[in-house]
Amino acid sequence: MERKIMVFSDSLRLRQEALRYAVALAERLNSELTLLLLLSAPVEDGMSPVKVIESISMLDEGAHAVVNGYLNSLKQTGLEMKTAVRVGNPHSEMVKYLAEASFQALVWGGEINPMTDRRHWLAQVKGRLPCPIIIPRRKGEPHPGPASIRAAASAAGPRIDSTWRGNP
Repeated sequence: MERKIMVFSDSLRLRQEALRYAVALAERLNSELTLLLLLSAPVEDGMSPVKVIESISMLDEGAHAVVNGYLNSLKQTGLEMKTAVRVGNPHSEMVKYLAEASFQALVWGGEINPMTDRRHWLAQVKGRLPCPIIIPRRKGEPHPGPASIRAAASAAGPRIDSTWRGNP
């Protein structure tokens, strides 16, 4: 079975901690790395269908330019890489994308931490995904769990990654 790791975000930015973590994990597991951007369609009330299509097309083009920039920065790793951009509802687009391919781990690279912001779409789907979601913390970022977990995390060292397990 071919191993696959995915790093993903719901914006045009990927946190560097997440990208480094995903690359290191893919190298360790000798896995293919997929970079996925899930972008909300920039639609406003009263927009004509033509304007909606133009808006989505411009966002898609900009996203592909961003993805190509990440790919160029990762060429020296020698990893097999794939990229994808999906425009629409991030939750729906994630579910559809995961129906097309299986991954051993998902690395969250978005700006918002769904462990601390329970309203985020990713917090709503955490138990329904087929593999673990790894959320690398920023250096110096406090652990979001209860005090007992935070105490264990600080005793264990400066960086512990948060992981959510989906259904097997």
